[in-house]
Amino acid sequence: MKQWQAMVEADPNESRAREKLARVYFLGGEYLDATREYATLSQVKQGSPDIFLALGESQLLLAASLSDPNERQQLIAMAIQAFQRTVELDPKNAQARKYLDRLNSEKPAPAQKKEGTPSEKTGKGKSVE
Repeated sequence: MKQWQAMVEADPNESRAREKLARVYFLGGEYLDATREYATLSQVKQGSPDIFLALGESQLLLAASLSDPNERQQLIAMAIQAFQRTVELDPKNAQARKYLDRLNSEKPAPAQKKEGTPSEKTGKGKSVE
């Protein structure tokens, strides 16, 4: 990791080294650092669906580690944008589409619970309150 950090510090525009560093952070569970690096890369490599996919994944994993629900929701919204950009760049990207489907299907549930809306039937015949 130190090798990639040194290369990025020496030349902040070196996207290959930054991409390797972001991946090392991601694989090491350092999602905040991975998100920062992928966010920077998304500005440099605006046409790369792989970068936007990795950015969204990093943001989701970082969001899962946060205790503040507002911060978590903000990161999830940013991840959705990253996945949408991935699909714009690569319409056949199944992984980004799966994330979007899952995230979009999960969105209404918390709002319904907070607002105290009437119970709805789930597919298993149990009420959700």
